[in-house]
Amino acid sequence: MHLNRKNNFFVRRFKVSDLDSIKLIIKDLHPEWFTEEALENIPRDIQFAKCFVIESNRKIVGFVSVHSYDGRPMIGWLGVDQKIRGEGIGKQLLKKVERELIKFGYKDLRVETVGECSPFYKPYAETLKFYKSVGFEVEKRGRLRNNMGYKWRHSTLRKKLAGK
Repeated sequence: MHLNRKNNFFVRRFKVSDLDSIKLIIKDLHPEWFTEEALENIPRDIQFAKCFVIESNRKIVGFVSVHSYDGRPMIGWLGVDQKIRGEGIGKQLLKKVERELIKFGYKDLRVETVGECSPFYKPYAETLKFYKSVGFEVEKRGRLRNNMGYKWRHSTLRKKLAGK
């Protein structure tokens, strides 16, 4: 648990009862990407990962999940309530994750996201800007295609953890 008294934010471990609040945050992030079908996968994704939520006045305003694959920790989800972005919520969640990873001896953290888009897509441009502002660097770029044939640019970002 971590309490930031200045902003009245409280970081804690995820509970199953948090799922509805998390789904609402995700649905507002990119409604054209996160369809009802995609939202159905969230409980599985989050419950089998290390997940933290951040509250303000007993309301969940953000969350992050991290899983490890082949000894490499990866952010699965990171979402912040659109109405209060820019208040350091995402940064606080990442700091919590980084502290946990350092305790277990991890040296870095990765995230996969949509890469630089053409035509310009503001929400993902903001996502990339955020990750770069907290120390992530582009490790790899590529193109992906989903099961409906839609192609997009893809980036893997990596951050070296403090002291490693």
